[in-house]
Amino acid sequence: MSESTAIDDASRDPYARTLLVADPDREILVMRWVADAWCAPHDHGEAGGHVHVLEGALVERRYRFDGANLEPISERHVVAPAILEVGPGEIHDMRAIGTTTTVHVYRPRVLGMRVYDLARRETLVVSDDCGAWVPRDASLVRAREAWSSTPTTMPPA
Repeated sequence: MSESTAIDDASRDPYARTLLVADPDREILVMRWVADAWCAPHDHGEAGGHVHVLEGALVERRYRFDGANLEPISERHVVAPAILEVGPGEIHDMRAIGTTTTVHVYRPRVLGMRVYDLARRETLVVSDDCGAWVPRDASLVRAREAWSSTPTTMPPA
């Protein structure tokens, strides 16, 4: 199974993605990043995996979400060759530093990825063929939930 989303001049998507493998047990994608573009904060649902930085570099930020606020808790710079581990439910975003290519390997397949829309203060569950960005096409949003106005109690990280 193969799918490619190309980056065109009018695109706001931070990367082009090519799906190499997608079955219930795993998902493998190649991503070609636009220089200096951030993806949206997101998690990978129940999937965990690894991001292999093949060329270029990334800045990765990790977040904590309490139902009302999305708060950055760490930031790191990663230069190729490198591997980032991302656990199920962990929220992060990334920015390419220059042209960057990554390979993403998730187990099981990413289903129900949540994208955190900072501008609208909503959590979106996006379709399985959407990348880690707030989709311009509303049909790619499967569910949305507004953030509460007051934080809930969060366990320490």
